[in-house]
Amino acid sequence: MNFASVCDFLDILRSTKGLAEKTKLTKTFLKTVRDEQHDFFSVLRLVVPKLDRDRPSYKIKESKISKLLIKMLGLPQGNDKNLLLKSVMGSSIDFGDVVYSVLKKYIVNKEIGMTVPAINAYLDRIATRTTDNGLDDLVLEIFRKLSPKNTKWLIQIILKDLKLGISDNSILNCFHEDAANFYATNNNLKKVCVVLNNPQVKLHELEINVFEPFRPMLSKRCDAANFKKCFPDSKMFIIENKFDGERFQLHMEGGKFKYFSRNGIDFTNSYGGSYDEGNFTPLLKNVFGPETKRVILDGEMMIWNAKTQHFGSKGMNLDIKKLMSELKEGRNRDDIVDALNSSVDNNEEGIVVKDPKSVYKCSDRNSGWFKIKMEYFDDVVQDLDVIMMGGCYGSGNKINSFFVGVLSGINTYLSLGRISSGLNDEQLDVLNDKLKSSGADFKLFSTNNEGKLMFGKDTPDVYIEPQNSCILQIRATELIRTSNDSVKCPYTLRFPRVLSIREDKPVDECLTMNELLELTSQNKAVIKLNKRHIELSEIISKSKPAKKIKLEVVNLEQPKEAGDFLNGKRFYVHSEATKGSLKRVFELMEQTDEFLNVNNAVVFDQKYQIFENYIAYFDSFEDINNPNSKRIYYSFPDEMHFEFYGGTVSKEITFKVNLIIIGDGDEDRKTL
Repeated sequence: MNFASVCDFLDILRSTKGLAEKTKLTKTFLKTVRDEQHDFFSVLRLVVPKLDRDRPSYKIKESKISKLLIKMLGLPQGNDKNLLLKSVMGSSIDFGDVVYSVLKKYIVNKEIGMTVPAINAYLDRIATRTTDNGLDDLVLEIFRKLSPKNTKWLIQIILKDLKLGISDNSILNCFHEDAANFYATNNNLKKVCVVLNNPQVKLHELEINVFEPFRPMLSKRCDAANFKKCFPDSKMFIIENKFDGERFQLHMEGGKFKYFSRNGIDFTNSYGGSYDEGNFTPLLKNVFGPETKRVILDGEMMIWNAKTQHFGSKGMNLDIKKLMSELKEGRNRDDIVDALNSSVDNNEEGIVVKDPKSVYKCSDRNSGWFKIKMEYFDDVVQDLDVIMMGGCYGSGNKINSFFVGVLSGINTYLSLGRISSGLNDEQLDVLNDKLKSSGADFKLFSTNNEGKLMFGKDTPDVYIEPQNSCILQIRATELIRTSNDSVKCPYTLRFPRVLSIREDKPVDECLTMNELLELTSQNKAVIKLNKRHIELSEIISKSKPAKKIKLEVVNLEQPKEAGDFLNGKRFYVHSEATKGSLKRVFELMEQTDEFLNVNNAVVFDQKYQIFENYIAYFDSFEDINNPNSKRIYYSFPDEMHFEFYGGTVSKEITFKVNLIIIGDGDEDRKTL
């Protein structure tokens, strides 16, 4: 098969809209490969290059390719040279498209018809080179034989980033319905192509073999919403520490070893293929008994500090860990919650809970293993309000990661980290609109700008002045002390995600540097953001299904005007408001001709200060001081009335509260 045929297919696949149409097109192409009896592995390793473990990394990035193309074309200083160089510096434009737009201006001749095996032979030579001597000539040799379009696709293959709009697993399943599942057991694309070459072959039992990497079994996230479902009461579970390392497999047979990462990358050269080589295997002498001839271990590869005799968390220096992962039996839900709280006390990442009857299943997340972290629960982790300082483009013309920072001094903001998760499509659109309408290209950035922004080595594609920005409420696992100046703050965020966009909050009310220093006052390399222990009762209360509310459709035909006192007003209606409560609020509004601001603070002209010396707690919820528990008293109108007459409402009982108001019919609450 000609390489040009593969490139034609990739071109059409990328431009085709919709997964169903892409799937249909892929199946048609692969049927052609089968009908013409071409080698499936030679073709698929070009279409899904990320899954090809037989060929080592090319160790070539966009910057190197740009310089080679400039050399090949002899480009002088000017637009085309600048375009190639700048396209590797965070531009939103696809690098392959940039290459194609430049090449087609200079190369008009048709390519020499190169076959798929010939292309693979060139790629093998590039990947297996021992030095970079002669690399330029080798790459340029193949570039000169290809048309601009096919050069673009070859570059995308080398970068292993084809941007086809369809997942690698979906493409595999177009080849054979069991292909993705089978690949998950061995991470061997060649084996998939050989074993499943016949579409009639059915894989009833997926095999795991020594020295063949597989996708490991995964743990399902368990939070308050599914806690009861995950852990039936009075059922025994195994509880262990959740270590913060890198998932690895150790394969051993007859004294020979192999090591694989969770993605199937072979690290045997580093760790050692026998007891006499590597930086890890020699330490395993006498660990396996003489009866152990063949074994596969699936676990976490941890950093060990020989000086302190403690584990370190990945990506940082000395996050203290216990030496052994102690296995505990949990016989009820209380045991699980106690173990989670103990992990907080021990400064650990969380716990893993396993059903002792579970069966190991490759790449499966629903087979009886559960991971629990404090950050999965509301109000037990310190959430942070940070300012958005800029963003970076992902694929296409969309910004999908955002720089956030803290306030230092009066009008200076320092970068704290970068966030790319937690936002839905609507929220992404909101932030994209804000950055594109009010932001500016970072090439124009100057720290002398009004609203001073200060970044570390990591900078955005687009920045935005503070007065045009907004606050993001975020949640992170922990704060990590920085050592590479990637951000301007002394600490940065680990596993952050956005909870909400706080358009209601002024930007100068974001987290300050002083507040950050208070959070990190322990001066440890890693600061957990857990605030407190969690109780089983609050988890159970949050796991109750939401009460369904009957939808009432308002008849808008021929509405009757009852008055004009609401003209020009802005409404904030509580989700649990009733007709009666709203009627009472409107009556009060009509009397005062005023309303509430966004923070529910009454802005009436307080003429009657009869409650000015009182700070009241309204007993609205079943659990005192817990707004997440069941509402037993709709107090909003009464709070509004109380503040109108000069009172202050407290959302929790503190030492300042001197008045507690309970709802009608709740006399027994007085004894709580």
